[in-house]
Amino acid sequence: MNTTTIFAALASYIVIAILLLSVNVASQWRWWIKGTAVVAVFAFFGVSLLMMAGILGWPNPYGNPPVRFKLVWSTVVEPDRLTGGPGAVYLWVEEMDGNNVPSQNPRSFQLAYTDDLAAEVRAAQQRREDGEQIMGEMHMDVFEDPFGGERLGDPEMVASQESEPEEPRLTITFQELPPIITSGPAV
Repeated sequence: MNTTTIFAALASYIVIAILLLSVNVASQWRWWIKGTAVVAVFAFFGVSLLMMAGILGWPNPYGNPPVRFKLVWSTVVEPDRLTGGPGAVYLWVEEMDGNNVPSQNPRSFQLAYTDDLAAEVRAAQQRREDGEQIMGEMHMDVFEDPFGGERLGDPEMVASQESEPEEPRLTITFQELPPIITSGPAV
């Protein structure tokens, strides 16, 4: 959670507190009900801020890594046949700008396990452990739709008028980190 997120949460809590206080001033409720409501709301604020701090560092299972990133570290968790766990691929990455400069602000992502992705990530991690700086790039598969136009998704999907299109398939390719692009003359 970055500073902006924390300030946004605090701002929303302040708005709720002001609304509660303004309702309490105008209400006919007994003073002990008003006081209990105020204490309960402020206790909720404190507990929720502590809970948010507790989730810092957990990988984001809902988002995708940036389009271009420097691989900081990765790990692959195989699917568990015994418990039925689906497995996952965890990436710790730094977003890269247009000049190939990493952000120096690593983020953690959890991706759904596939055999192809696991193999790509393991190979990239081995190269990284061998001392190579690795860049990853996210790609979305695009193919020609038999009904005309481009379509995103798996080219082997059987397309029919009645079937719902599949989700676009994201893939990641890894390569050696390119040199930083310097704009302007050397000083």
